[in-house]
Amino acid sequence: MTFTVFTAAARLRREIPAAEAALDEAMLRTTEVIRTIVTARREAGVPPHVGQDALLRLNKVQSSLLDAGSNIFRVHNQAISAAAIYCSADEPTCPPSGMVEHEPAAALEAVA
Repeated sequence: MTFTVFTAAARLRREIPAAEAALDEAMLRTTEVIRTIVTARREAGVPPHVGQDALLRLNKVQSSLLDAGSNIFRVHNQAISAAAIYCSADEPTCPPSGMVEHEPAAALEAVA
């Protein structure tokens, strides 16, 4: 089977939204870890400095995830532009959100 521009476009239509959803999931998971550390520290009555290094590292993780999200959004936009040029797409659109396993918007609404 030949790997064509259309094959790549079909794969990217699945893979880019999945990557975006994975970043959202990672952000939610690291937020849960932060909450657990702070709650455990408070409930156990330990000094506030306990776990501070871990919290600082998790903050860096979240910052990196935000940067990664910005970059994957740029890739997404570039893929749409490339599809319009090379696939002769009349309407370069993204797949419906139901095509990815995890719905990032629903997760964000749940915590809002």
